[in-house]
Amino acid sequence: MKSIAACLQHSIKASCFSYKLIGMACICCGLSMTVLAQPDTTQYQYAQISLSGNGALLYVRSTRDNKFNEIFMTGANGGPAKKMASGIVPKWSPDGASFLYSVSRGQFFISGMDTSLKTDPFKNSTAHDLVTATFSRDGKSIVFSQGAPPTADISIMNRETREIKAVTAGPGLKWGADISPDGKYMVYAYFIRAADRTITDRGIVVKDLASGEEKKIAGFGEYPIWSHNGKSIAFFGHNNNEKPSHIYTINPDGTGLRQLTEGEADETPQWGPGDKQIFFVTRNTAGLWEIWTMNADGTAKEKLVGNRM
Repeated sequence: MKSIAACLQHSIKASCFSYKLIGMACICCGLSMTVLAQPDTTQYQYAQISLSGNGALLYVRSTRDNKFNEIFMTGANGGPAKKMASGIVPKWSPDGASFLYSVSRGQFFISGMDTSLKTDPFKNSTAHDLVTATFSRDGKSIVFSQGAPPTADISIMNRETREIKAVTAGPGLKWGADISPDGKYMVYAYFIRAADRTITDRGIVVKDLASGEEKKIAGFGEYPIWSHNGKSIAFFGHNNNEKPSHIYTINPDGTGLRQLTEGEADETPQWGPGDKQIFFVTRNTAGLWEIWTMNADGTAKEKLVGNRM
């Protein structure tokens, strides 16, 4: 027979072994809990980008079904992102100190970098007003499209006085305006639709803001944007009405049209600092939008923000 001391020693050893098993089980349980705490696997869309002069990138993140839209900010090289607001179509101010965005048609807000300043500079009375707004180059005015389809014109609102001045007139929808770096010209997209809804005319126009003279520089395209040096305009569109859409550049006089992308669908280009890169959104094979970059000549395409496939 075993002595009581031997039995106690055996019991202690068994207990220690049991505690070790329990400890290991707890560790394993902890590991399991860690494994179960998976990161967000929701598939998002990333679009509607705006890039500041110092390289801060605003973009809209939404679910595939567009149940919500959130505006995030990250660096031009990617990295951690910060939620700035709930809304759509963000646009940086020229000094990068604030941004313009919308929460509904015809209603614009301006937010400071600390997201504490939110004002309502303009609210339309027409539900069909187009929400395509941006800042003037001096930041003192907001350029936006106003009207109800099939007609909409571009206006400029003084941020201080709220005075609104129309800068285009005539038939068709005009939207996506951008002011040249020297403040002398405006570029915008337009189309004219017939009664049977077929498009009879479309394109991109450069307007001399002083003389009012206009010149059509492309027969297709949307959301044109000036390069920082004013020597080139980037836009996206369907050339010859063919799909999908691609990114193009063109000189302000209408020469030098160049196609830069060949993706599933490429949209809303933005010039990077120094005009060395172009940021754009593209649709992947799963039908989700991602943010990519490329050199200004279309080379070295690289995904910046998007879903893991």
